[in-house]
Amino acid sequence: MLERAKVLSVGEKGTEIEFRKTSACESCRKCAFGVGGTVTFTVENYPEAQAGDTVVVETAEKSAVSSLLLFGIPLAALIIGFAAGYFIFGSELIGLGVGLILFMNAFIWVFFADKWLGKKKSFLPVIKELYKEQNEEETMEK
Repeated sequence: MLERAKVLSVGEKGTEIEFRKTSACESCRKCAFGVGGTVTFTVENYPEAQAGDTVVVETAEKSAVSSLLLFGIPLAALIIGFAAGYFIFGSELIGLGVGLILFMNAFIWVFFADKWLGKKKSFLPVIKELYKEQNEEETMEK
């Protein structure tokens, strides 16, 4: 998916860019937008980019799958834990307790997996070009 982002800074470790939440973000949810509807990433340097520039950024489609896992794994753990606790011990309360324990453990696992995957270059956005007013339509249609 192609989006526009603002370059905040350019350094030796990479270029820091900021996305603003758009209507396309409602269906994706891979960035977990924070306060003010923005999220920042540090990506590989783009030769012509300078602080204050607007750039066209491509995000990997497979990172949408990681968002599904972020929410799906803990939910599945809750359901499986509840079912296992209920059928093994015969109590809904114990089933709920087992489900919540697995739910919390799954969130911890997903948290660390997300940190690890976030460091992989294949999941990071990539600056494709500097944004120019005259190529707005052709860039966003690609």
